[in-house]
Amino acid sequence: DLDSVGLPKMGDYPKATAVFDLDSVGLLKMVKGINGGVDPAGRDFGDQGRFFCATGAEPGAVDYEREMRRLKDKIDAGAEMVMTQPVYASDVMRKFLDDLAKFPKPVPVLLGLCPLVSSRNAEFLHNEVPGMSVPQAIRDRMAAATPGPPAIAEGV
Repeated sequence: DLDSVGLPKMGDYPKATAVFDLDSVGLLKMVKGINGGVDPAGRDFGDQGRFFCATGAEPGAVDYEREMRRLKDKIDAGAEMVMTQPVYASDVMRKFLDDLAKFPKPVPVLLGLCPLVSSRNAEFLHNEVPGMSVPQAIRDRMAAATPGPPAIAEGV
């Protein structure tokens, strides 16, 4: 790191920082600027980007209110579409879609689907994959299904 030894940063973006300094809202704002002909340093560059901005959301988030606040921030920052984590509970999906419909700017939603193939698969997704929630009733159904094609059929 040249900055740690006191050397000046050079180039077109001397104030650039590490990649982890930009969260999803910041990235969307930056791309919205590029789409408007403004580079990350705030300078007009005489053309426009043509990026389509989508964002992710977790309808079954543990802190649902925070998730919805962040989603609104992402849409305000330029997200034109929402893609969700897989949703396994219709009531969770309905609440999410109803709450999203109250936002001032409507955006299309691509609901995540992930068919389950076994009880082990359902438990892994629920316990090991951040942002994934497979309701207990569905995990119980998968546990009761005979392995193989019957479990795959149950998981769909």
